[in-house]
Amino acid sequence: MNPALMIASTTVMGGVVAWATGGDFLQGAMQGMTIGLFNHAMHDDPPSISTQQEDQNLQNMLPEVVVTAKRISVGTLITKIVYAGTLVNKYRSQGTHTMYYGDKQVFSCNAVSGASNCKSYTIPDGDWYVVSISNRSEPRFTSNGVGFTANIDPDPFYDSHAGRNRQYIRIHPARSNGTNGCIGLRANKAQLIRARDLIRNSLNKKLTIKLHVQIGG
Repeated sequence: MNPALMIASTTVMGGVVAWATGGDFLQGAMQGMTIGLFNHAMHDDPPSISTQQEDQNLQNMLPEVVVTAKRISVGTLITKIVYAGTLVNKYRSQGTHTMYYGDKQVFSCNAVSGASNCKSYTIPDGDWYVVSISNRSEPRFTSNGVGFTANIDPDPFYDSHAGRNRQYIRIHPARSNGTNGCIGLRANKAQLIRARDLIRNSLNKKLTIKLHVQIGG
């Protein structure tokens, strides 16, 4: 496009756009003309041989960098889990398993821990950290077709209530009304998938997930 036609077209387009968006046609046209004039002044003169060579050398020296910005979605990540339960009997508790991102609640479902005998005490009060998660297919870690175990640290630890060391304390789907000391999620398939993915996504993002357990009598 020759310079005169380029300036004329930017002038007209500036006015039309201003008018179409509720602005002043003349003011928009003046702005369009200014843009056209500056564009002509900056790009119309052909670069010299030396300038072209310098530009080419500069492009070859600069690595290609692609920058993308992703907003962390609070609805897909967690930083804290709270299991708040009450004792049903000496060995078993039931309550809720709630996930938070900071102070914002992201997920909640029913949960149980322990069983009806001394080999399966409820997880005791305390604070732990969720450190890893794995897919599982064993029946005791699977419910509604979803199987996983989220491992807790520190593990093992001494459980004064049970009077013995406890090992392999995890969060996983509850197959029945109790678990062997773990936190069992009593939820439908969609809820279990969401709980699993919230933990996995957060660990993949290198977030620290704190687990707080509070059992009432």
